[in-house]
Amino acid sequence: TARAQAFIWAAGRLGGAIAPPIVLGVSAVAGWRVSFFVIAFIGVAWAVVWYGWFRDFPREMPDKISDEELTYIEAHRQFKAHSQGIDWRALLSNPSFLALLLMFHFYMYAAYFYYSWMPTYLQEGRHMSEREMMSSAMLPFLLGALGSFTGGFLSDWLAKRYGLKIGRRAVGIVGMGLASVVFFLAASATDNRQVGLFLAMGMMFKDLTLPVSFAVCVDIGRGQSGTVSGTMNMVGQLGGFFLSVIFGKIVDVTGNYNTPLFLISGLLLCSSLLWLRIDPTQEVPLKTELKVEN
Repeated sequence: TARAQAFIWAAGRLGGAIAPPIVLGVSAVAGWRVSFFVIAFIGVAWAVVWYGWFRDFPREMPDKISDEELTYIEAHRQFKAHSQGIDWRALLSNPSFLALLLMFHFYMYAAYFYYSWMPTYLQEGRHMSEREMMSSAMLPFLLGALGSFTGGFLSDWLAKRYGLKIGRRAVGIVGMGLASVVFFLAASATDNRQVGLFLAMGMMFKDLTLPVSFAVCVDIGRGQSGTVSGTMNMVGQLGGFFLSVIFGKIVDVTGNYNTPLFLISGLLLCSSLLWLRIDPTQEVPLKTELKVEN
């Protein structure tokens, strides 16, 4: 499960690394407005390809899938009735699920730093040159792809060897814990090269946990994994919203761009500790456990 998530999130991070040179290159030649059209065209083109190629069931895919693989997939596949829904009262009183939501909420404070505040931090807070900013903006996403890929495969390997609980928790605790440390070091560093390296390492370490977080949603959600993933992501996005306001307010009050990084470091530490309360073996309670044949 985590390995599949690893490919998805690693590809997303590679997109984040490729986008800046494309946007800057197009902007330099044709203006910044044209770069928006280029990015939009790429998105629409991929949507057309996806619509023509992807199917909900492996047997319907236009690409050849071996009979042996199809037999294995369909023999081990089970659908649960979705109409009955999740028992939300029981779910929202479950400490493990609440820990998962809060963990991802804190995770997204760090994630949105890279998405929104990092260019301002590098330019206004660290007074980096344009060349320094380019490398410092690309490297975190490249290492983030490496972190996502590594975290997903490592988690599944550990789960197979030591059990699901250890496989998920170990990567979450270590990834968030190391990310907390390097954010603290980035805020404390005085050399811009060190800052760029620490921030890139922060992206890599925190993204060890990204595919694992969504794998836990599948572990506990099963037939309702989409709902569980959406709930976790919604609570996480609130963290991104709060950061967009809090970061600027802290800078206005303190006059120091490094102070918010200490806050993010503390939240990542809390996220690391919350993994101790997340149990991927506890499936979400459903109002009906009725199984439907394939």
